[in-house]
Amino acid sequence: MKTLKTILILIFFSCYSFLAKAQYHFSYPAKSASEVSDDDRERIMSSVKELLVKIENKADYDDFLKSDNIEVSRNYFKYLGNTLRLDTIAKYFRPQLLNLYKLTGGQEYYVTIACYLPNNDKSLPPIIYGIYSFIACQEENRMVFTSPIKVRTKAWKTKTIGEITFCYPNELNIERANLFVEKNRKMAKRMNLPLESYSVYVTNNYQEVLFLQGIDYSYPNNGTVNLGDIVGSKVIFSTMGNEDFSHDALHVYARKVRDKMNVTAEEGLAYTWGDAYYADSNGYIPSQKDLIQELNRYIQSHPDKSLLDIFTQNPRIFEYSKKISPKSAISGAICDEIERIKGTEGIIELLQCGSGDDSYFESIDKLLGINKDNFNEKVLPLLKK
Repeated sequence: MKTLKTILILIFFSCYSFLAKAQYHFSYPAKSASEVSDDDRERIMSSVKELLVKIENKADYDDFLKSDNIEVSRNYFKYLGNTLRLDTIAKYFRPQLLNLYKLTGGQEYYVTIACYLPNNDKSLPPIIYGIYSFIACQEENRMVFTSPIKVRTKAWKTKTIGEITFCYPNELNIERANLFVEKNRKMAKRMNLPLESYSVYVTNNYQEVLFLQGIDYSYPNNGTVNLGDIVGSKVIFSTMGNEDFSHDALHVYARKVRDKMNVTAEEGLAYTWGDAYYADSNGYIPSQKDLIQELNRYIQSHPDKSLLDIFTQNPRIFEYSKKISPKSAISGAICDEIERIKGTEGIIELLQCGSGDDSYFESIDKLLGINKDNFNEKVLPLLKK
């Protein structure tokens, strides 16, 4: 027993020693024209490493973040920390400091790093996984960090309508902004929940969404445009320049009334109470009414397909965007009927049904008597209302 205890102690200290030596190694350019001294560079990068270690250990790291725009910064550095890995992890991304310079006035530094993997084929250049920029700030005797969103939106305008502040580079579509404010208020009232307030950045595409937050390049997202983002529960980046981000606002409210998400139920409600999320090439996001009209035309021209087939197979039929889901549009029509007959209580019961389509069908059978056997008979009339 004593021998076993000794062995366990040795293992513990061996592991501790191994983890203590684990580090984030940033390579630096062989030649640099940076006017930042080596001492200042090491001080900044040492603090960056401390921040990443905290994120790696799932410890609270807010004390390393500047207080303004903290939700965006918290999300950004968590993403960065999950991308970079300690050098003891196999096939970890190699970080390299690309650029470091002092901003005019004050004690703020602009930092850009790259993350890459050596190519298996030695004749090819390394694979660039991401390029990330952020601001390092000297506050008293410590370094804190923030996303560059404030710098990158410095020339943007702001307008507050009710509980929502819109940040935009050129012109604001007041009609769509007011529509979002109206839908947001209706969602809160319907669910009897406190009204949410948001800061909305009216971004033209997903590349701009990433760029504003500090992600200059992302290998997994290169070329992606028709997406928005919601950071925490307060900061929104719109889809294709559309001010109405009510689809994801629904998800914010839904999280307050359910545990596990039922995707079919919640996406359906988001389509009908909000919108379809994805925009067409002109930035227009179709409403539920738009989708039902197009869905009915598809049904008429495809008599060989049952509505249950369309629901389960979810073919991408909408001309607005091939990312829009017929299944969610059909679920939205079912949500409308549940609300009409059972009220908001029925909607909340549906949201709380648990994950998976089996749970969804059990719930709509209980609420409306709709099941797979009578799906066409019961649901087709709902698309005609």
